[in-house]
Amino acid sequence: MCVRHCLAAAFVVAGLAAVGPNPSAAQESLPRLIKRIQPAVVTILGYKDDTKKFSKQGTGFFINKEGHLVTNYHVLSRITRAEVKTSDGATYPLKMILAEDPRADIVIALADLPKEPPHFLQFTREIPEVGEDVVVVGSPLGLELTVTEGVVSAVRRFGPWGGVIQISAAISPGSSGSPVVNRKGEVVGVATFFRLGGQNLNFAIPAGAVLALRAGSGRTLPLPEPEEPQTREFSVAEILMRQGLDHFKAGNYDQAAEAFKEVMRLRPNYARGCNMLGLAYKRLGRLEDAELAYKQAIKLEPEYYLPYYNLGYMYFGRGLHQQAAKTLKQAIRLKPDDAWSHFIMGKAQVELGERSAALDEYKILLTLDRKLAEELFNLIYK
Repeated sequence: MCVRHCLAAAFVVAGLAAVGPNPSAAQESLPRLIKRIQPAVVTILGYKDDTKKFSKQGTGFFINKEGHLVTNYHVLSRITRAEVKTSDGATYPLKMILAEDPRADIVIALADLPKEPPHFLQFTREIPEVGEDVVVVGSPLGLELTVTEGVVSAVRRFGPWGGVIQISAAISPGSSGSPVVNRKGEVVGVATFFRLGGQNLNFAIPAGAVLALRAGSGRTLPLPEPEEPQTREFSVAEILMRQGLDHFKAGNYDQAAEAFKEVMRLRPNYARGCNMLGLAYKRLGRLEDAELAYKQAIKLEPEYYLPYYNLGYMYFGRGLHQQAAKTLKQAIRLKPDDAWSHFIMGKAQVELGERSAALDEYKILLTLDRKLAEELFNLIYK
């Protein structure tokens, strides 16, 4: 490895916020902006072993005159070598990975160029405002240097990335790694995934994820698989589900219920979303709505134990002990080792005067959770 490459790897992150010329802080005309962006964008071709036909395609863009470029981690995973095709049609090998974050799905790589790239782009740390104009330049479905225009539709929390930028500018397979640029010519994000089966519901990782990267000693392909394999095409329902879970954990049950309701509108057969809607309703004191949601979840997925448990627990809390025992029996059938189902079942049997049955639950609990077993024993013989 030459000295130039070693030094480049050591300082890859240091200057990202200020790389590239910034001819004007003001917005410029769209045609002029596109002419400035396109030379910085490359098509990435990924190969397995020594095959001559590429097996994967994505997009990247140069970020400095050293030939460093940014793309998505998943573009370079599961391949043994890669090439970058520049805007003038020339192809060069991708030499090494300088920095990576599998969870954020971001990589900084080094292309082996004979000279400086024709142009490179500048990042901004600022999260764009909703409604702000953006442009994406990439290689969707192999159509190189395709330009799409749109706006920032929302800034959302989602999964391993934390915040993501939702954009209306269209992206497709092959767009992964494309720069999302504001009208000042600054990169605000990296196009990464899109809604499965939808249009103009597309998402970018904020530029801050790139700026947060820390350079390593450099590695060659192949990249190791992420700990949690990523799927590139996420549904809006999945995004809303995760938002609902975040709201629920934070105690924002009204917002959680609204998110889960929208999940069910988009995916009417999603039992887990229906179960979480029941939990949110229960926390809000809307017990009849919670009961209906749990029953719908059971109808949608009869072998899913959680709505049985949640419904049985709610029945017990309402003093409906016979219904609680009947429902919890189904939860135990589906998950015999669930200590809490046995515990609430035992408590219901105590209330029903069925001491022998409660003792049977106590004996099972001795092997599952001794603390709950002792608590149930004290209730039986109080």
